[in-house]
Amino acid sequence: MGAAKRMGRILSLAGDVLLLVLLAAAVQAALPAPAYAYVDPSVMTYTIQAVAGAAVALSAVIGVAFRRSRKLIFRLFKIDENAGKEVDPVVRALQPADAGYPQKLQQADDDARALKERLAHGRQVRRLGWGRRLVRSLICCLFLAVSAFTLPSSEIVAASQASLNFSLGDALPLIIGASAAVWIVASLLVSLLRGRAFDIACALIVAAGIGCYVEALFLNGPLPAADGTPLHLSYYKTITVISGAVWLAIFVGALILALRKTAVARGLGLVLCVGLLAVQGASLASLAADANNPAPKSETTFNGLMTTEGLYDLGARDNVVVFVLDTYDTAFLKETVQKHPDLLDGFTGFTWFQNATAAMIPTRYGIPYLLTGTELQPGQTHDDYVQTRYAKSSLIPAVKEQGYDVGIYTDSLLTNRLTPYGDNLYDTDHLEINPPGLLKMLAKVSLYRDMPWILKKPFWFYTDQINQNSLHETMEPYIIDDPALYQGLRENGLSIGNEGKAFRFIHTLGAHQPLCMDENGNRGTEETLTWDQQYQGSINFVSDYLDEMKRLGVYDDATIVVTADHGDFYWTWGPLEKPTSAILLVKPPETPEEAAQPLKVSQAPTGSLDFAATIIDAVGADRSGYGPTVWEIPEGADRDRYYWDTVHNDNIDHEWIRYRINGGDVLDWGNWEPTGEVTPVEAHD
Repeated sequence: MGAAKRMGRILSLAGDVLLLVLLAAAVQAALPAPAYAYVDPSVMTYTIQAVAGAAVALSAVIGVAFRRSRKLIFRLFKIDENAGKEVDPVVRALQPADAGYPQKLQQADDDARALKERLAHGRQVRRLGWGRRLVRSLICCLFLAVSAFTLPSSEIVAASQASLNFSLGDALPLIIGASAAVWIVASLLVSLLRGRAFDIACALIVAAGIGCYVEALFLNGPLPAADGTPLHLSYYKTITVISGAVWLAIFVGALILALRKTAVARGLGLVLCVGLLAVQGASLASLAADANNPAPKSETTFNGLMTTEGLYDLGARDNVVVFVLDTYDTAFLKETVQKHPDLLDGFTGFTWFQNATAAMIPTRYGIPYLLTGTELQPGQTHDDYVQTRYAKSSLIPAVKEQGYDVGIYTDSLLTNRLTPYGDNLYDTDHLEINPPGLLKMLAKVSLYRDMPWILKKPFWFYTDQINQNSLHETMEPYIIDDPALYQGLRENGLSIGNEGKAFRFIHTLGAHQPLCMDENGNRGTEETLTWDQQYQGSINFVSDYLDEMKRLGVYDDATIVVTADHGDFYWTWGPLEKPTSAILLVKPPETPEEAAQPLKVSQAPTGSLDFAATIIDAVGADRSGYGPTVWEIPEGADRDRYYWDTVHNDNIDHEWIRYRINGGDVLDWGNWEPTGEVTPVEAHD
């Protein structure tokens, strides 16, 4: 082929690609965010007709323009548009009187038979040179790379900013760089294949990209949130079968097309790749723009870094230590102690409040409640509450004002307001990223989202694993990882970090999913562990921590609280069906003799609502406005307590329902009743 003809075909191909891009852009523009406005019905009919007419006219103009430009290019570069195609020959009538009539008739008959045979066997597919194979490989592999990694990892990071230690701006250059490297290498390798092997490889690559696109767009609706909830495929049999059938159909269809209709497979594959790349490219460009122009810091997001600094250090005197064992219900602890009577032997000087209630559920409401003591007021909206709960609280600032070294360790802080008061909290816009660890986790979460259901389990993850692998080791972010926390205590013990006082708020996995730790703090899996082991291990960690405090001589005068953000937790689509309670064990400053006494038990009707007052009292700050401490609630008191349950459908919070629990046993469902107060959830955080 001459240079002129080659240039002409390149220009023609570029025009075709431009047309596909414009069509894809039109599809993308047709799916905007909803806008709400009133339109007079009397003008709608005319408006629809006008818009429809304009659309038809515009499409006709575009079609004619592209067709004429294509013909012009072919004419200028003298390209035969019918080259390589079967076209009808020029028709000429034969007369018996013509010279050579029998021979011409026989030749026409032979030509017709040959054409029929060629059509029966299909047109011979043109063999592709390396250059053409490389171009096709680049397009197909780019489509798969974007569909399986670039876009899903970017979307997941963008949607999880409130829970991650890094931003999309930190991750996006790494994502694009890794995608580009894999894309180029894979394209070169695929281009080395020849003949049918190349066509099959391209068909399978395109099929994989389409499968990822379809899975993410249509089949992930029931996928549980990445909060530690395990993925039991036995609970999702229907969607697993549907997902598998869709993927099988895509791959089988691609193979059949590549083997039987190679030319069609080549053309259709390129069209799908370019079109879907344009659609996904628009989404990626939008994410990149958002990364370069981040939104202002939210009142419900922690954008800094929470380190492990001070985690194993205490002050020389008057320490206040709070353990929040996630999801640990009083019923769980009662059952565990019944099986293992010596479990709480190390809790000398403590009182176990067995009639304690939590205040809110789940963790994203329970932890901020403990750190603020701020309650939802009558008539207050959900959005106003979550936006102002820290602003209205002086709890942690008061602790800091009393001269305490403050360490807050949780994944659910959800504010930047405490950064000036937490000695392990850093407000920074530039974090020391660990590229290999981050990319490995992002590849895992992308495949978890995009693989068919039957293959998702090997890629299962929860959010803390991303944080754990994303930052350089020198940053030491605090991660809720109970086996690692326990191992750190065993290896390092506790030490006196300063001559003053320390406040520690340590949030652990506790009784929350997933199963990860045995009774001795060793790491395990759901297949090898039981809940009884994790219940024991969580308490044994606290017990060993208390032993270290005794060793250092800082146990007696310390205030220690062992509680939970909430108790037994299950998503409800309506009213609660059973009681829930949060463990509460408290030790006040005592004499050595008092601190050595065995664990006491109290049935006083208390709970999370008295937590803030107890802490304020312990640090010696002004208690006005905080109510009674746990020590001021007598057993048998006729006291109403309140609990907000979250109604949660399809991974979205819909409303809060308020319950009243009277002074009786919180574990008796007969002591619970709904108050009739329901607060809609406007902002789903």
